[in-house]
Amino acid sequence: MELNALFLQHVAASYDKQMALGDLIGGSDWQFDMGTQSLTFGTKIRFKIQVIGTESTHSRTWLWSWANEASGIPTPMLRASDSLRTYGQRSGIREFTQASFGLSDQANGHILSMIASGLCNGDAYYRGPYDGGALFMLIRDDRYPHQTINPANRVSTLFPQLIATMPVSNQRQAFLHYLEFYLAKVSVDDNILTGTFSNKQVVEARFLPDNRLESIKTKMGA
Repeated sequence: MELNALFLQHVAASYDKQMALGDLIGGSDWQFDMGTQSLTFGTKIRFKIQVIGTESTHSRTWLWSWANEASGIPTPMLRASDSLRTYGQRSGIREFTQASFGLSDQANGHILSMIASGLCNGDAYYRGPYDGGALFMLIRDDRYPHQTINPANRVSTLFPQLIATMPVSNQRQAFLHYLEFYLAKVSVDDNILTGTFSNKQVVEARFLPDNRLESIKTKMGA
């Protein structure tokens, strides 16, 4: 499996999680505490995290946390990156098994963290900048407050925002996986994908021949 195929599977749902995290923390300052294995926002919001890896702005490289022996990261905080390495070995994903590699538009901290958020059932991820680079952390905490949402409205609102924000090579495929994330019943009619949610609301998306989104709308099902 190629990295981009995994990205398409998880990009929309992970973007959704990131928007929810942004609503939760706003512009709060962040603090990482390796001793308590936690990430704190402001004075009241604190979550348990896993360390995914780091980006270096000097060498323009990515380093997985499982390979970062110099930082002394506690073993419990390496579980997510270890599981990705195992997944990469089993599925033939080179980027998951290389300790370090050069950053690119196809493989960087955000892309790898979006995939990790999906594969490792994370609540969201956070990029913590520091002098010379950035630390990417996966939030996984039973106390994480999940929003009560209308999935049809959220999908129809966030998916256009996603494809306007970052390149998605196959928008049709990414949208299909987004519907699956919300357990929608999916039907396909040529260039139209329709998702019916448990509350009977429906999202209908029309795609161009090159798999780019043409239009999207919501309606009540029968």
